[in-house]
Amino acid sequence: MNNNSTLFIYLDPFGLKGCDFELIKSVLERGNLASTEVLINLSMPIFHRLAAQKGVTDGKAASSRIRSFHRILDKVFGGGYGATFLLTRH
Repeated sequence: MNNNSTLFIYLDPFGLKGCDFELIKSVLERGNLASTEVLINLSMPIFHRLAAQKGVTDGKAASSRIRSFHRILDKVFGGGYGATFLLTRH
Protein backbone atom coordinates (compact mmCIF):
# COMPACT_ATOMS: atom_id res chain seq x y z
CA MET A 1 0.00 0.00 0.00
CA ASN A 2 1.40 3.38 -1.00
CA ASN A 3 1.14 5.86 1.90
CA ASN A 4 0.77 8.77 -0.54
CA SER A 5 -2.42 7.45 -2.15
CA THR A 6 -5.96 8.18 -1.10
CA LEU A 7 -7.51 5.13 0.52
CA PHE A 8 -11.17 4.27 1.01
CA ILE A 9 -12.13 1.04 2.75
CA TYR A 10 -15.72 -0.19 3.03
CA LEU A 11 -16.26 -2.99 5.53
CA ASP A 12 -19.56 -4.80 5.83
CA PRO A 13 -18.90 -7.71 8.18
CA PHE A 14 -21.50 -10.33 8.98
CA GLY A 15 -21.62 -9.97 12.75
CA LEU A 16 -18.68 -8.93 14.86
CA LYS A 17 -16.49 -12.01 14.60
CA GLY A 18 -13.13 -10.93 13.20
CA CYS A 19 -14.06 -7.25 13.40
CA ASP A 20 -11.32 -6.34 15.88
CA PHE A 21 -10.11 -2.76 15.90
CA GLU A 22 -6.50 -4.00 15.77
CA LEU A 23 -7.13 -5.20 12.20
CA ILE A 24 -7.76 -1.69 10.87
CA LYS A 25 -5.51 0.23 13.28
CA SER A 26 -2.51 0.15 10.93
CA VAL A 27 -4.63 1.63 8.14
CA LEU A 28 -5.78 4.45 10.41
CA GLU A 29 -2.20 5.16 11.49
CA ARG A 30 -0.70 5.33 7.98
CA GLY A 31 -0.02 9.04 8.21
CA ASN A 32 -1.58 12.22 6.93
CA LEU A 33 0.06 12.53 3.51
CA ALA A 34 -3.18 11.41 1.85
CA SER A 35 -6.81 10.92 2.75
CA THR A 36 -7.75 7.75 4.61
CA GLU A 37 -11.43 6.94 4.96
CA VAL A 38 -12.96 3.86 6.53
CA LEU A 39 -16.67 3.14 6.41
CA ILE A 40 -17.82 0.25 8.59
CA ASN A 41 -21.39 -0.92 8.32
CA LEU A 42 -22.37 -2.48 11.65
CA SER A 43 -25.68 -3.42 13.21
CA MET A 44 -26.37 -1.19 16.22
CA PRO A 45 -28.81 -3.62 17.85
CA ILE A 46 -26.00 -6.12 18.38
CA PHE A 47 -23.93 -3.45 20.16
CA HIS A 48 -26.78 -2.63 22.47
CA ARG A 49 -27.37 -6.32 23.16
CA LEU A 50 -23.69 -6.84 24.00
CA ALA A 51 -23.66 -3.75 26.23
CA ALA A 52 -26.33 -5.58 28.28
CA GLN A 53 -27.69 -2.37 29.75
CA LYS A 54 -30.51 -4.08 31.64
CA GLY A 55 -28.11 -6.59 33.20
CA VAL A 56 -25.70 -3.83 34.20
CA THR A 57 -28.56 -1.74 35.61
CA ASP A 58 -29.76 -4.78 37.56
CA GLY A 59 -26.31 -5.14 39.16
CA LYS A 60 -25.16 -8.13 37.10
CA ALA A 61 -22.19 -6.42 35.39
CA ALA A 62 -19.76 -8.80 37.11
CA SER A 63 -21.40 -11.91 35.62
CA SER A 64 -19.15 -13.92 33.32
CA ARG A 65 -21.59 -13.62 30.41
CA ILE A 66 -21.80 -9.82 30.57
CA ARG A 67 -18.02 -9.51 31.04
CA SER A 68 -17.61 -11.70 27.95
CA PHE A 69 -19.96 -9.44 25.98
CA HIS A 70 -18.02 -6.37 27.11
CA ARG A 71 -14.69 -7.94 26.07
CA ILE A 72 -16.12 -8.36 22.55
CA LEU A 73 -17.07 -4.67 22.49
CA ASP A 74 -13.63 -3.68 23.75
CA LYS A 75 -12.01 -5.59 20.87
CA VAL A 76 -14.29 -3.99 18.29
CA PHE A 77 -13.92 -0.43 19.62
CA GLY A 78 -10.20 -0.78 20.39
CA GLY A 79 -10.30 0.04 24.08
CA GLY A 80 -11.89 -0.61 27.41
CA TYR A 81 -14.73 1.83 26.89
CA GLY A 82 -17.04 0.21 24.34
CA ALA A 83 -19.77 -0.91 26.71
CA THR A 84 -19.45 2.23 28.83
CA PHE A 85 -20.06 4.41 25.76
CA LEU A 86 -23.14 2.43 24.75
CA LEU A 87 -24.51 2.41 28.29
CA THR A 88 -24.36 6.19 28.53
CA ARG A 89 -26.28 6.68 25.25
CA HIS A 90 -30.05 6.36 25.30
